[in-house]
Amino acid sequence: MPVNEAEAAKWFLQAAEQGDASAQGQIGFCYASGKGVTKNTEAGLDWLRKSAAQKDSSSQYMLGLLYEGRMGVTQDFQAAAAWCRQSADNGYLEAQLHMGQIHIAGRGVPQDYAAAAGWYHKAADQGSAEAELQLGVMYVKGQGLTQDYVAARAWYEKFAAHGSSTAMLNLGELAAQGKGGPPDFKRAVEWYERAVELDDPRAMFNLARLQATGK
Repeated sequence: MPVNEAEAAKWFLQAAEQGDASAQGQIGFCYASGKGVTKNTEAGLDWLRKSAAQKDSSSQYMLGLLYEGRMGVTQDFQAAAAWCRQSADNGYLEAQLHMGQIHIAGRGVPQDYAAAAGWYHKAADQGSAEAELQLGVMYVKGQGLTQDYVAARAWYEKFAAHGSSTAMLNLGELAAQGKGGPPDFKRAVEWYERAVELDDPRAMFNLARLQATGK
């Protein structure tokens, strides 16, 4: 069926006027972005707020993104963080990830690595690969969490299961450096070789260096 954004917007609007929260969110995005309708930022925000008032998590998250200064909306980081927090509290995965980023950046909220880690844990509990990576990094650096290389390895291994060469590279480096256990060059080579199979040039370099120097 051919795409017809104007026709879609017409039906979203009709459903939104009947009080459907999802449709209110969709027509709000249409007005904010100009998809299928003449762009009208205020109308977009109004419809998104109506949807968010009905606890539509995706609309709450969209408001959070828009108030960061997107699509012509006046930038208000505190409002952005507040809307994103509502969505994250309702269990919306993308909002939980974004709350982690917001707390690390200190954007609209005080910079707080521990709070960021808390949000990443919530997102990881929902199976987010990105959150697994972030937790691995934070455990390595001791940001908001007690530095723990064993825990870092565990999170990287979860992320590697998604087929991430970055996780495999990080696991190889931890094994070679003896972080989270004694140095294990054989295991490091195994991780690097898995990353090389995914054409990761960083793993190719690390593998070559390890074979050239033995460390």
